Amino acid sequence: MNRASTITLFSALVATALSSGALVGAGLWDPVEIEPIARLLAEGEATRPLDRLFVGALAFGEEKIRWISLLFGFFTLALTFGTTAFLSDRRSALYALILLSSTPLFLLNARLGIGAMPAIFAQHLSAFAFYLALAPQRDGRATLKSLKTSLPLVALSAWISVSIAGVLLGLLPGLIAALISRSPWIEGRGAGALRNPVYVGAIALTLVLSAFLLRAIFQDSPEFSLWLGGGAMGDAPPAFHRLVERAFHGLLPISAFVPALIGFALFGADRPNDGRDEEGGLSKEERDAARFMCLLGAASYLSATIYEARYGVTTFVAAPAVAIAGAIALRDLERRPAPGHGVDGGNGGEKGRLIALSGLLLLGLGLRDLFLFPESFIGSLPLRAEALPEGLSETIGGGPTQKLLLGLPLIAFGVLASIIIGGNFSAGPTRDRRASGEEDPRPRFRLLASPRGRRWLALGLIAYFLVAIAGLLHTLIPTALPFRSIVGLVASVTALALPLALVACAALLALHRLIARVPNQRGGLLAFGALPFGLCIAFLVLPNLDAQLSPKETLALLEEVHDGSAPIYALDQNAKALSAYTALEIEPDPAMASLHRALAGKDRLYLLFPRARLAELNREIWSRTRRHLEVLSDANPNTILATNLPIEGRKNRNPLAPLILDERPEIEHPVKARFRGGYELLGYAIESPRGALEAGRKFTVRLYWTTSRRDTRNYEIFVHLDGPTGRMHGDHPPLRGLYETRYWGPGDFLIDEREIRVPGHFAPGKYTLHVGLYRGKERVEVFEGPKDENDRVIAGEVELR
Repeated sequence: MNRASTITLFSALVATALSSGALVGAGLWDPVEIEPIARLLAEGEATRPLDRLFVGALAFGEEKIRWISLLFGFFTLALTFGTTAFLSDRRSALYALILLSSTPLFLLNARLGIGAMPAIFAQHLSAFAFYLALAPQRDGRATLKSLKTSLPLVALSAWISVSIAGVLLGLLPGLIAALISRSPWIEGRGAGALRNPVYVGAIALTLVLSAFLLRAIFQDSPEFSLWLGGGAMGDAPPAFHRLVERAFHGLLPISAFVPALIGFALFGADRPNDGRDEEGGLSKEERDAARFMCLLGAASYLSATIYEARYGVTTFVAAPAVAIAGAIALRDLERRPAPGHGVDGGNGGEKGRLIALSGLLLLGLGLRDLFLFPESFIGSLPLRAEALPEGLSETIGGGPTQKLLLGLPLIAFGVLASIIIGGNFSAGPTRDRRASGEEDPRPRFRLLASPRGRRWLALGLIAYFLVAIAGLLHTLIPTALPFRSIVGLVASVTALALPLALVACAALLALHRLIARVPNQRGGLLAFGALPFGLCIAFLVLPNLDAQLSPKETLALLEEVHDGSAPIYALDQNAKALSAYTALEIEPDPAMASLHRALAGKDRLYLLFPRARLAELNREIWSRTRRHLEVLSDANPNTILATNLPIEGRKNRNPLAPLILDERPEIEHPVKARFRGGYELLGYAIESPRGALEAGRKFTVRLYWTTSRRDTRNYEIFVHLDGPTGRMHGDHPPLRGLYETRYWGPGDFLIDEREIRVPGHFAPGKYTLHVGLYRGKERVEVFEGPKDENDRVIAGEVELR
């Protein structure tokens, strides 16, 4: 097997692993996938032709519905590879394969049963068939003879496209894009366009299809229509720009750089009429293909916008077209080798640096959305935002580690793309400037050559070492410095900044030299640079989503621990989702009075409920037995598994267990303050990782509460630390938001914790800790204990060093 075949096989295996590797053991999302399955099973006879495939898959098990999307995902990868290889070359085909399979849009739609992968395949298949049918022959015109050869492919692809996605979304975008890209007017042969029977026939077909499509639109029938790919619905249409946002997030990371590269490949330089570019770039056929893919993306966007306005929900269906156009643009980039500069050949690299800068800005926008709105790339699925479960943002974003693992591949791709696109890879011979007496133009050597420059450099190094020593002392021995403020923190950061900057510069220079050795393979390096992000989505994000959006793992644990006789009750659960994974008898939504009595009984029972019901259920069993609810699984916040009696060898995962006690705990700083409503603050404790409060660092305030009676009202807790510089705020719902004050009962001892960050500009000194309860703008009155005129308990003083 030669090198090219090995790389092809490797790329195909990677694409297959990305699209299907994380499918093993995955559970259906509730309700995102469960509800469509229930609809298909309830309808009996499928409404859409494609639904027959899904119904057939369901006969082998409900999870098999995902195999339909996965199968069309493989078809799409194969079609993308074959299309690109036919229009360009095998290397471009590899790049397109890797680019497409690394995007969240492809991975999600090939992974889930509701994915739009069948429509993506259908649209691309018909578009490619029309593009081939309208290909000009030697005389520059498409002939009846050429049409006769491609007619079977056109007919078959048209039938598949209409059956799967309808005329509006499956057939029309490719036909319009092919008509425009193959237009004789583009090549300056408009005079003979009307004498071309194939082109005139294609125009007539487009007009006829458009007329029937408009007729179906004006009929506005709620019944399914093959013309529209759906039926008229009463939903409010989404904003016009929403599809752009979904395409941008769904095609990360390539959506940041590839559009500008495509634009440069098509319009960035003067092009001859025939053959390859003068600078070794694209051939005429490749430019035509890239232009066609861009037009397909535009036509697909227009069709999808019309479709979403009234007839259903879809995604950016032209994802393969973007990947193919991007792959061709990467080939154009690497065919411009040294001694050219960046993507501009001998033009100095200005356009390349501009593309790199704009790409970095767009990538920064994607990173911001990833950290602030982690669910943004889920929008590449064909579903409305309201169909997503609550709390999905926290589910996807996870903790700082998962966000870091998602962000690092994007940052690495941005750095690699900037070097490849905007870098200077000229390969002229080097000269000894010292021997020739020339001044070295590089700034670092001009600085060393001047005595004045050397003096300034020495002074800078001395200043850095002084700051570094102060920073190290602040980090290791904070009490050794005469100051305790943000100055120490700045010194600590500065001590690390210079070495890290030097290491980063050295790494970038080494990467640049590495790329300079293979300038004609830069496109491949950039394409494979997108893989780490795809791997994180496929093997980090998606399995985490499966665990938190599917009840499969929870119900598997229930079957493992269930003894066959204990009753199982389900509160606020989707019965269809539960029946998909267990044959155990589950009683939905029992009478709460009888359930509360059963929780306190001696007989075991099991509960399935959402996290929002945890406080209520735990309160009932705690108030009657002084035992906490035994939580066996809390991975899925919508389906928590719990029991009323301990199970030997099973850890209680109830987050309330360590926060609600039956006995008074030891309190570091006792305080006795009473509020109206029966609430009492017993004391507090302060915890800091370094043993003392410092500017710019976090610390934890632990408050100890009890109450003498039940109060039906809900309050939040405020924490104020007032001192020389100002106030630190720590307002928060009690007990991490898990246990409202209306559940607090007599004899309960409750531990409430709040993490607070000291602002970096706060000066050292004594800060007074104030604590209280409030609801809205109203504070609960403090009638006993140390307090001020604003109904704040004066708990004590805390020192900021």
